Amino acid sequence: MPQLKLTGPTPNLTLYLEHPIRLDPKREYRLALTGFYADNKIHNLREPDLMYFWKNAESKNKDHEAYVYLHPKFYTIADLQDICRSELKKKTKGINTETFSITKLHDQVLIVSPMHFYMGPHLSRMLGFDPPPENASLSAAIVTHNYQANTAITGNHVANLRPIDVLDIHCDVIDNCRTQHNEHAHKHMGTGLLYQFFPNVPNGYKISEVPVGGRLYVPLRKDLQELKQVSIYIRDQSNRPLQNDYANYIVYLDLMVKCKK
Repeated sequence: MPQLKLTGPTPNLTLYLEHPIRLDPKREYRLALTGFYADNKIHNLREPDLMYFWKNAESKNKDHEAYVYLHPKFYTIADLQDICRSELKKKTKGINTETFSITKLHDQVLIVSPMHFYMGPHLSRMLGFDPPPENASLSAAIVTHNYQANTAITGNHVANLRPIDVLDIHCDVIDNCRTQHNEHAHKHMGTGLLYQFFPNVPNGYKISEVPVGGRLYVPLRKDLQELKQVSIYIRDQSNRPLQNDYANYIVYLDLMVKCKK
């Protein structure tokens, strides 16, 4: 049978068949992913966050403090350093902003700042620092999670700048997935896992995935009598929809039909 092609800008794709396929109970129907293509602009910072800088707690001078707001997107260490230097230069006076640095020390992040600073929970996790409580007020969080000026601060954990570990392709019409959901650690939605891979492609490049070693055909759901539409859900290893700027997803599926034995 001809291939099915699903396209769209969101991680939820649906193809409505112009001519629905009546499923013959004497035949066996299986579906396989034959190709996946997308732009890789997947966010590593999934939620809005901020850094707050101040010179000293007693100062009431607004030139001695700065808020740096970060929107969800993909950030490199160099991006974060440039943004912080730029915002500190615009919002403070008498501060040598060039002394602010974010660097990698093996697998951890090292930060040196000319001002005391605070990092929000999402940024902290991404850079490998213990996060403040997410339900705490900013003033309370700053008290417990502040970092000293002119001191080399190293993250407590391995930095996690990679947006995703695994990309899962779910489908709503298949009966089962290639790996039983209760046999592995990934959390899945109530649809079958059609395909799974790690997109080892740098940010800004194209993801191009074609199954190697043969296609894996998965049976359609037994309760289906007619195939009217097919939906694909693209998720990360935590079952979260991908956040991907300017994405143009293209998914190719092949429907195999054969007589039952």
